[in-house]
Amino acid sequence: MQKSKLFILVLLLGLCTTVFGKNAAWEQANQAYSQGQYPRALEGYLAIEKTGKVSADLYYNIGNTFFRMKRIGESILYFERALKMEPQHRDARYNLEIAQSKTIDRIEAIPDFFLLSWWNAIAACFHPSTWGILTLLLLLITGLGILVLIFSPSVRLRKWSFWTGSASALLFLICLIFAFQTRARYFDDSEEIITESVVSVKGSPDDRGTNLFLLHEGTKVTRMDKVSHWKKIHTADGNEGWIESGSEAI
Repeated sequence: MQKSKLFILVLLLGLCTTVFGKNAAWEQANQAYSQGQYPRALEGYLAIEKTGKVSADLYYNIGNTFFRMKRIGESILYFERALKMEPQHRDARYNLEIAQSKTIDRIEAIPDFFLLSWWNAIAACFHPSTWGILTLLLLLITGLGILVLIFSPSVRLRKWSFWTGSASALLFLICLIFAFQTRARYFDDSEEIITESVVSVKGSPDDRGTNLFLLHEGTKVTRMDKVSHWKKIHTADGNEGWIESGSEAI
């Protein structure tokens, strides 16, 4: 009995130490940032990231710190990561737009069909877990509607449950698709941000390949293939080529 109590006490002390240790590191990094000590703040934030205790706010603060240090590519990278974790993070979206305005490349994306654009915009409104919760709630409403339809003696109530259940079933299917779509995007690491000041894009994965064009810090690309330390990338305007290094996954 005494050993069990001692084990629980040690476990609670360990959890408290972890929580307070994280809070202390967070506060120290924030204080360093507020004092304009950006390298020190960055060191503190990245140390927290290495522990695996990441959040949209942590990525947002890292992005702000990189921006203050005039490392635009890395600031865009972390603002994108913040939005990937929390799509409705308004501050991260606003600061991302500011950081993107500082980039050199002005790549115009090939426009999608307007209905597809609307669909993707709605899907991007929430985190996959939020869509999952909405899906479960709608499934519950649909199930309740079916039960009322089967067992209710009231004709009026059965009609109401039929239309309510039908609507919730349709919304359930839509939310289920959104949940799978956003989950796939959340775990997709093919989107990358150029973090070096300039990268030469070549026609083949070797140093002797033809130089096709240049990409600059902060540009978003999609990784299509990888051969050794070379990556085949695709830009939003449809150009393709190989880069040796200089980009990190969102």
